[in-house]
Amino acid sequence: MSIASLMNTTATVYSWTKTSDAYGGWARTSDARYTGMPCRIQAISGREMMRWASERVTVTHQMFAPPDYSSIDPEDHVVDAAGTRYRVQFVRDPDLMGNHTEVTMEQLRGDVH
Repeated sequence: MSIASLMNTTATVYSWTKTSDAYGGWARTSDARYTGMPCRIQAISGREMMRWASERVTVTHQMFAPPDYSSIDPEDHVVDAAGTRYRVQFVRDPDLMGNHTEVTMEQLRGDVH
């Protein structure tokens, strides 16, 4: 069984771009870097915490993608086919043989900052 046969969804990878605004400052926009990327996303851990008197749940996920996507960057963010958004934390080629790319991500809620 190949790893490609285990990829059961698709995702879009976005990269942040800084552009100057009309006031001499910077505005961040995101551009789609990869669309329709085949992948598999699995939750790997979760935690709850109180922050500023509100409860927050953080869930970490692992994404498996073909080796063609090894240039995903920790500054990128991912939106899966269901519309769930993730912040990329770490990207690696686990066996250093180019078989697949593993991406550790944190699920996002609300606006991406």
